[in-house]
Amino acid sequence: MGRGNLLGRRNWLAVWRAMWLALWLGLAGGPALAGEFRSREQPLNVASTTVWGLRAISVCWEDPGFATEKAWVRQAVATTWEAASAMRFIGWRDGCDSSQKIRIRIADDRPKVTALGSRLANAGEHMLLNFRFARWGRGCAQVEHREQCIRSIAIHEFGHALGFAHEHNRVDGFCEQDRQGSEGDQIVGVWDLSSVMNYCTEIWQPVTLSATDIEGVQTFYGVPPARAVTLPAGSYRGSCTNAEASFELLVASCKAKSGRYYRTGLPNWRGCTAGIANLDGRLGCPSRQPPPPGSWRNSCADAVVQGRVLAASCKTAGGGWQRTQLADFAGCTSAISNQDGALQCTRGNPPAGSYRGSCRNISLAGTLLSAECRTGSGRTIASGIKRSDLCQGDIRNSRGQLTCRTPSPPPPGSYRASCADTFVDGDDLVAACRVGGNFQPTRLPGIARCTGGISNVDGKLACPI
Repeated sequence: MGRGNLLGRRNWLAVWRAMWLALWLGLAGGPALAGEFRSREQPLNVASTTVWGLRAISVCWEDPGFATEKAWVRQAVATTWEAASAMRFIGWRDGCDSSQKIRIRIADDRPKVTALGSRLANAGEHMLLNFRFARWGRGCAQVEHREQCIRSIAIHEFGHALGFAHEHNRVDGFCEQDRQGSEGDQIVGVWDLSSVMNYCTEIWQPVTLSATDIEGVQTFYGVPPARAVTLPAGSYRGSCTNAEASFELLVASCKAKSGRYYRTGLPNWRGCTAGIANLDGRLGCPSRQPPPPGSWRNSCADAVVQGRVLAASCKTAGGGWQRTQLADFAGCTSAISNQDGALQCTRGNPPAGSYRGSCRNISLAGTLLSAECRTGSGRTIASGIKRSDLCQGDIRNSRGQLTCRTPSPPPPGSYRASCADTFVDGDDLVAACRVGGNFQPTRLPGIARCTGGISNVDGKLACPI
């Protein structure tokens, strides 16, 4: 996506953020939601089956030249992922053969990895980095931004190389409803919006890891040797293996009731006063704070409160059990309940509407109405209306997306022929657009900036800026 010449840092930042969110680096790109959604907390999303069983991974460059840029990449990785964990990336030589685990191509195209984590070691898989920015991300070609662009991109892509998926692929994510790239299957903690793996980040070109990025990489790849401390006592030692501890984090592989082992971490473990326990495959500190009341206690077990997060193993409608967590549970204005294996509650005083019958974790913060709603396929996804005060008549759930009628008519464009449930939410256009034989929710922020007709591109609303 080209940007042309920009006048002033404010305009540069606005357009950069639009490109950064729309083309955020990794397995795929796409539009995102920001602004009012920044208070939504999400766990780190990890594809645990792709986590490397090694603590040293060889890296090579398929293309010669660019010695300065290659040094920037290596330094960026060393000061983030390597500095925070026991993982090391070695080699970094020009020229690749079958023994190299991560092979980096240089091309003037969208940065990406073609597989997550250890799957990059398969023949034909690689990482692509852009050092030229003549066709893709032309703003990064400017001298004052080029080095920081290259460093920031490298940190994000090496996060994928460690097995970290995009955050918005989780059903409780809020910044992008269109799932992209490979899926994660395990979560780590609750994190802030400065995560380098987050599409919604408001940090311009992030070059440092967030607190939960650090927790995640230490959970799966160990603590830095210089920061290791003696393991604390606790009953967890009878059912957990490969434990490591720093002053900030205890990590271990713990056995769940199902017999499966989970790699898990417990931040601030030094505050536990009655011993650390294995709570169904998760390290926990039961003594910190009593769980809140609610009907969920009748069908959930192994509950633990960690800061603002309530975590438990809850029974599903099919009779199975699954681990679930509820962030900011102190802000619940209704009793906490278990809905098909997921903890849920209502926050604020949400408006009435038919959506209440098929949505959970409904929240109203100012004019922002948010919820997790069921799709036609039975999946649950996060959705929101920023200006719910403008809704006229019923607020309903359509294909997992909250929708309503508003005073502002949708703008013209070819998207109308292949999109449904279209409405204007503040300065955003929201719709469900056809891709293949299905409809998927999509949101286009800042429609006032569109200089041409809005269209449906592979199920996503898009327009020239």
